[in-house]
Amino acid sequence: MTYQEKKYPNEVLDSKVTFHYWGAFVRIGLFAFRNSFAMFISGFLLAMGSLVIDQPLKVMFIVLIVSGFVSDITGSISRIYYYRRGV
Repeated sequence: MTYQEKKYPNEVLDSKVTFHYWGAFVRIGLFAFRNSFAMFISGFLLAMGSLVIDQPLKVMFIVLIVSGFVSDITGSISRIYYYRRGV
């Protein structure tokens, strides 16, 4: 967020520019959430697939935990990417 603070508009608070400024933060958050969610769903399907091919139950839990961690990292990296790109 500190990257965007330098670009804060100096106009009236209820102007169209201010709403556009804060709308960019919401949109960046939604884009990052979309990427994170897609990564977690992929891991979830992979975990369920491990049960289908008769892997032990611990493999499913390991895949779920790893996919949760990877989805969190993906969300953070995409948020930084979108902030830098200025979406």
